[in-house]
Amino acid sequence: MIVAFSSRGLADLACGSGFRRITAVDAFGDRDHPPSVENISTRRRLGLPFSDEAILTACEGRAGGGILVYGGGLENRPQLVEALGHGRLLAGNSARVLQQARDPGSLSSLCLEESIPFPETLYPGEEEGQRKFFFPGDGPCWLRKRVRPAGAGVFEYRGKAESGGEILQRYLPGGRSRSPS
Repeated sequence: MIVAFSSRGLADLACGSGFRRITAVDAFGDRDHPPSVENISTRRRLGLPFSDEAILTACEGRAGGGILVYGGGLENRPQLVEALGHGRLLAGNSARVLQQARDPGSLSSLCLEESIPFPETLYPGEEEGQRKFFFPGDGPCWLRKRVRPAGAGVFEYRGKAESGGEILQRYLPGGRSRSPS
């Protein structure tokens, strides 16, 4: 079973890897899935948005004991991943690991423990210099990010008030590697 906001890419990979009985649950229900894929669209088939309730409804009664692969759209839903994983082999990170990876505080702590560069990060209510982070870069630019962005909602910080669901992170230019000081 594949569950993702858009499942087509994962379904193509699964078919190419030799899997023959595949159920894919997503928001769109693209018609160009391989013929061996049963594609269940929460919007088209159920008339529901891609919500936890709709996903669980779409998966109800589907083969338990199989393999669960989750993709984009579930990265901020560890409780849903845990519910979907009951009775299935989870091919991916557990809900616990997913939750830790999506928490900037946990992720930064782990990176620091392992000497992995991580940008200085300010959480709501903190001021620059309150936290000491290991990071390679001295740029004055800060980015404003939602705490659980799923790849969207990153903006240059220009002194605007942050909402409770945002953090500030020092900008680190990509493509260059510097040794930590």
